[in-house]
Amino acid sequence: MLDNQRRWAVALAAVFWSAAAFAQLAGTVGAQPVPPATPQQPGKIVGSLTFGGEVQNGRTETRGYMGSGSFAYMNKRLQVFRLDLSSMHSDLRDRNTGTRYTLQETGLASLTFTQPVKPRISSVTVAMVQHDSTQLLDSRELLTSGVAFQLVRTPRALFTITPGVGIGHQESRVPNAPSTIRAVGIYQNSWVQLTHNLSLVESVITFRDVKVTQNKSLMLSSMLIAQVAKKVGISIYYNYWREGLLPPNTPPSQSQFGVGLTLTL
Repeated sequence: MLDNQRRWAVALAAVFWSAAAFAQLAGTVGAQPVPPATPQQPGKIVGSLTFGGEVQNGRTETRGYMGSGSFAYMNKRLQVFRLDLSSMHSDLRDRNTGTRYTLQETGLASLTFTQPVKPRISSVTVAMVQHDSTQLLDSRELLTSGVAFQLVRTPRALFTITPGVGIGHQESRVPNAPSTIRAVGIYQNSWVQLTHNLSLVESVITFRDVKVTQNKSLMLSSMLIAQVAKKVGISIYYNYWREGLLPPNTPPSQSQFGVGLTLTL
């Protein structure tokens, strides 16, 4: 017998691949495939929104929601401004008292400025704000700067990696957690158009404090999108977090697997 997590994974995969098969058979007509929230010409704002959620009833009653959005603008100098937002919340209801308890509450916002230097090289500055209740992280503000290298750039694939350095501040209730951050890190993102109506997007943000090496973070986000209409897609998403500083007896990693609806602006 499959446990509940595997049953959910199988069910979500079945929903997604059914949508992908429908999209392929229907032959959805779309424009030239491009990565989400990636401007192709100056003067236009592009973006995408994804929503997902889950509800469980039985021995326990839980509910969870997730939402994310990416918006970008390119000016006439080919400089790109991009805003990324994501938030997740889940809670548990006590059937005896009716009281709801928060299980997880996370939020991440980043503003990225990209300045082209050469055809496949750009300077990148990222300002990021993060909150995570499960790791007792009230807030983390980080400003990083680096150089982005487009290692792969074709009409159907893009792979960019950006090493950089950063400074910041955090308010954590973990014992002995530093308040000041001096870090090195890597930001990586990729996009692949697998078929006419099926694409994969993925990104990784990681950093390590150069003074307190236990203060480190890894955030991975990936999403398969089956385009079922010109601006509507069914998506399966997988998120993974790993932290170095955590409350006692807390596992270092956390993952999330779900299905959602993606709207392209």
